Amino acid sequence: FYILFLWTPVYLSELRGIMSQADADAMNFFVVASYICFLLIAGKTSDRFEHRTDLVRIGLPAIIVGCPTMFGMFESESWWGILLGQMQFAACLSMIQGG
Repeated sequence: FYILFLWTPVYLSELRGIMSQADADAMNFFVVASYICFLLIAGKTSDRFEHRTDLVRIGLPAIIVGCPTMFGMFESESWWGILLGQMQFAACLSMIQGG
């Protein structure tokens, strides 16, 4: 969670200089709000699985693939690419923490 909430805006604005601090914070607000919705959906979905750990078993490989993909999309320096990279990482992370 802290990768999305704290580290990513600093990385995008201060370390990489891809976007301004205000743009990074605005994008971060949208991503964290979406993450909260994803988390609620994942929690509700985990109730429908026979074993509660099934969603975690899906989410762990997704995180392993999702994190490098997110940073790869940051290299595109496209606003939409950066947003989609963070959103897919948030979706993968919510499967683990919501399960």
